[in-house]
Amino acid sequence: PCSSFSGVTCFLSRVTILSLGTTSLPLAGTLPAESISQLTELTQLILSPGIVTGPIPPQLDRLTKLRVISLPSNRFNGPIPSFSSLVNLHTLDLSHNQLAGSLPPSLTELPQLKVLILASNTLTGTLPRTVTSPLLHLDLKNNQLTGPLPISLPSSLRYLSLSQNLMWGPLTNGLETLSELVFLDLSMNHFSGPIPAQLFSFPTLSNIFLQRNNFSGGLGLELESGSSGPGLRPKPGSIVDLSHNALSGELSTVFDGVESLFLNNNKFVGSVPEVYIKSVCRGSTRTLY
Repeated sequence: PCSSFSGVTCFLSRVTILSLGTTSLPLAGTLPAESISQLTELTQLILSPGIVTGPIPPQLDRLTKLRVISLPSNRFNGPIPSFSSLVNLHTLDLSHNQLAGSLPPSLTELPQLKVLILASNTLTGTLPRTVTSPLLHLDLKNNQLTGPLPISLPSSLRYLSLSQNLMWGPLTNGLETLSELVFLDLSMNHFSGPIPAQLFSFPTLSNIFLQRNNFSGGLGLELESGSSGPGLRPKPGSIVDLSHNALSGELSTVFDGVESLFLNNNKFVGSVPEVYIKSVCRGSTRTLY
């Protein structure tokens, strides 16, 4: 296979990478568990979108050199294996399948895991209370997860999406240490309580999606843009969507510089800050809704 099969990479006559399937010729069938479990030098298992069915073989846990498992947009079903032995795993993408059951706690304890994408499955249950993996990217959107946020998330996180689940509770503890965060999407859940003012002071955060929850309270007027206090930094393409909540009080100017701002369907009072009106009247590319 090292010389005759496309998508098979070898080193010293041992298979190290399987990258199989194309968009024009999608794979079908199931993963042969026992055959793959013999590829002990395998570092990457990548299947292109296709119609591969059946469970993800738990025997993959024997392949301790695996760094990448990428099986998105197929038809895998059943639970997610624990993968507790994959101490070198860097990327796990099982998104857009038919996986069910809860999130194995061992997944968020893997010492090298940086990218975890399980979006668009039918996962249930709660998230682990503590996530110790050094994640940069965590995407669990469009599942059926419940419960509150973990009380501890890795400070290395740059991308966090839990949108379109059934999660609830306040935004406390877990988010307060995420100073490297660039993208945050918790929309379409049942989160409640105030939005922490610290969220608007993270230096890298440019996209915040908290719409369609049950958030209440004000927006932290002490973080006025242009004052000595911190505020969201103006960034090209930045978006803040807090629409369809129960937020109240007067509007803060903390969002001056955000290109697209959505505050509709809340309970705000008072006037629209002058800086927002001026930016729209100047014909800038900013959107206020």
